[in-house]
Amino acid sequence: MPPELVKTGIYGLDQLLSGGFIKGSTVLVSGNYGAGKTLMALQYAFYQASRGERVLYVSTSEPVFKVRQFASSLDFYDDSLLYAGYRDASPKKNARASGSVEFIESSMGIITGLHFADEGSLIEEIRNMVEGKGIQHLIIDPITTITMLYESEIAMRKDILLMGAWLTRLGCTVLLTAEESDSRLLDVEKYLADCVITLNSQMRDHEREYHIAVQKLRGNRQNMSGHLYTVGRDGVNVIQDLTRQHAQDTLRRASTGIPGIDRVARIDYGTAWLIAVDGRANVTPVLESVVAEGLARGDGIVYAPPAGLSFTAAEEGLRRYGVDLANECSTGNVLLVDYYGRNVPARLSHHITDAGQADEDKVVAADGGRSDRRTRAVIDLNGQRYAQGPDAMRRQIVATLSRARERGDLWVGYGNLAEMEPELAGFIRQACDGVMEVCVRDRYQFLRVTRSPDGFVSSEQVLVPSDNKPYIRLQQK
Repeated sequence: MPPELVKTGIYGLDQLLSGGFIKGSTVLVSGNYGAGKTLMALQYAFYQASRGERVLYVSTSEPVFKVRQFASSLDFYDDSLLYAGYRDASPKKNARASGSVEFIESSMGIITGLHFADEGSLIEEIRNMVEGKGIQHLIIDPITTITMLYESEIAMRKDILLMGAWLTRLGCTVLLTAEESDSRLLDVEKYLADCVITLNSQMRDHEREYHIAVQKLRGNRQNMSGHLYTVGRDGVNVIQDLTRQHAQDTLRRASTGIPGIDRVARIDYGTAWLIAVDGRANVTPVLESVVAEGLARGDGIVYAPPAGLSFTAAEEGLRRYGVDLANECSTGNVLLVDYYGRNVPARLSHHITDAGQADEDKVVAADGGRSDRRTRAVIDLNGQRYAQGPDAMRRQIVATLSRARERGDLWVGYGNLAEMEPELAGFIRQACDGVMEVCVRDRYQFLRVTRSPDGFVSSEQVLVPSDNKPYIRLQQK
């Protein structure tokens, strides 16, 4: 089941986050002075309150009246959304809205006028307020000041970890801001946070320029490439680049047949993808699903089964999807590639090519002469390297990928690049538009997207066998 997402209300940011923050997650916004951290935090707070949510805003470096004074100068500020104790006499713009923003201040152990003996009791008071008032969003701006109270980094790490754990159980989404210069905190918080966003402000050609990047996002895919953003009275606005706009306009979505992978990878026709595996990974179920989904969509198929898989076993694997491989080959829908000289059943013998025949025209022969449908090529890269050698393989990849992009085909190459020459492995990685890494650890098989055409990557997730189609699924850790 996909996680529940919280929209940020910050223009362009939700697109980078593939929909928003995951509800109950901890978000760290770090950046240098003047990058807009407090502006983003206030924008997020008032947007959530406008949606009927309760927000607790803990200011640790400025008194509340200064924060409110700054907030009141912004276009999204709404006095009627302030917690009753701070709100002026003006009525709510929406009388039915139950959302509110409550500001409290903490300054070196003082919070809401109360004194605390240690930093732990300060964290405990925040917890009591969140639980007692049904807070759904907690903002600490910045967390840096609270961490200054800790003499022990171990104690700081423990308290912040425990705070994040109980807030998650309460379903409270937490946004923390931090100065980029606070390296001790960032090392801790970047590890503990579910989402890390960096803001950067710098001078360029005598003008100030702002850059934002999502460095980490557990449980969802994100765009890690840097984007420009603006700051002003209307808040932070992320500027979408032309590459993403062009991709959305011109590329049609493909599918692997595995919903979890489709969600994190978002594979398009007209692109080339690498599935990089380690020595123990078994991606045969993924490949079978890609092939079966292509046939269901009317694509022509070029399929090179893994080295350890006989053609009979390949038939049996696809039969689970209702695919009669021999029939699909005879009708010109599938062309099989064999790099190893395996035994071939008579029913398939006329529909198999080897490396010597696999020129550019032969690779798209599954079209049966038709030019009105796309082709999916699923290629064993280690077998291609074994059969062709590095130089011929490099030339063919260049020609095949160029043609696939021109025709709007989908090319998927899989293999263990550690078994290839470093130069060839590096070339393949660079030639592909997207990369999925699959590895095995402690009896589990993990997958993560480390590169994609639009800059998105994913956190590491588990590939789990299934008794039902598509017989393998992607599960969040």
